Amino acid sequence: MLDGLGLTRKDSEGYRLRTDNGQRLRLQVQTVRAFLPWPQQLEMVAQHWRAVGIFAEVREMERVLSLTRVQNNEHHIMVWTNGGTELLYLFPRHAVPVDPVEAYMGPEFAKWFASGGRLGREPTDPNIKRIFDLFNSAAGQQDEARNTTAKEIWKILADQVYSIGTRRPVAGADGRAHREPPPRQHPVARLHRAALPHARQLAAGAVLLQVVAPSGAPPPRASIARRGRRRRPLAAGRHA
Repeated sequence: MLDGLGLTRKDSEGYRLRTDNGQRLRLQVQTVRAFLPWPQQLEMVAQHWRAVGIFAEVREMERVLSLTRVQNNEHHIMVWTNGGTELLYLFPRHAVPVDPVEAYMGPEFAKWFASGGRLGREPTDPNIKRIFDLFNSAAGQQDEARNTTAKEIWKILADQVYSIGTRRPVAGADGRAHREPPPRQHPVARLHRAALPHARQLAAGAVLLQVVAPSGAPPPRASIARRGRRRRPLAAGRHA
């Protein structure tokens, strides 16, 4: 695939060279220390990439700074969780770029979508536009039609590989409807191309490496701590 993108030339250390200036292709990986040991995990990913000639520089950043860089479309690669993507219409931001607040896979596309074309950058990839059209159309559909639309969105996402799972397929990529979550999974890492019209701009564009939080166990129960006593789970309907 990399050869097909034109990244055939390599330097003396075996790293691929950019097609525009002949310099080493460097991908900067943005990580924060939250939820999981992402800096360490990404060092492992970077080692695998070196085997195919991709140089990845893993950088640990403060969380607010990291998010600011993403919103300004200044990142190459960002690491985060994809929690909620199996519920495509309720929490789509980690599957499709429709929410500018947290659009790791395309902040400029998300601004364009959310503003009705007034802000951001219009995608030139017809598949992204098709996803946007499908997502908008689902709001006026009945359950069965809405589920069919969700399946079509997931099929495009799986076929175009905007999100690359390092261990398992993307949540929902098996064609299941949004109201039927895919099988429970262990943590998964995934890549998202950020604000790019198509894969040929990978060398100069932004990517998201997104780690999926564990979903194999039941959701954690809220708990309260009493002085001198062990924590006990909150009863259903109560709030801490």
